[in-house]
Amino acid sequence: MLGSKLESPMTEKSVIAYFASREAAEEAVNKLRALRALDARVDSFGRFPGSSEGSSTPISGDISSLSSLTLNATVETRDTGILLAADPSASGLSGDPSSVSGHRFVLSAVVPEETHHQALRAVEQSGGTL
Repeated sequence: MLGSKLESPMTEKSVIAYFASREAAEEAVNKLRALRALDARVDSFGRFPGSSEGSSTPISGDISSLSSLTLNATVETRDTGILLAADPSASGLSGDPSSVSGHRFVLSAVVPEETHHQALRAVEQSGGTL
């Protein structure tokens, strides 16, 4: 190594935050990209698996479970349908069944270590919870 310096690899940090709306999370993603985020994405999640999004037809009787109608859950077995339908949210009268905390969007990102603190501030300014 005659006088040459080894180049150290760039250190990366992760950011995971929760948002009440997709729009706020996407705003944070744009801010993180401006801070040279290596990767940033937004996903939604909920208490129940899958999403039926209109796959059942209640008029024809083609429903797999009460929970597929009221919770938009994908029900694969009869037992799962019974258990999900027993949840108080299945009545459809208990508010938003997809989220207990109201934060149903998660932002995950990888940023360079030197911009990590700025990235955390940008996420919080966009309404994210770290």
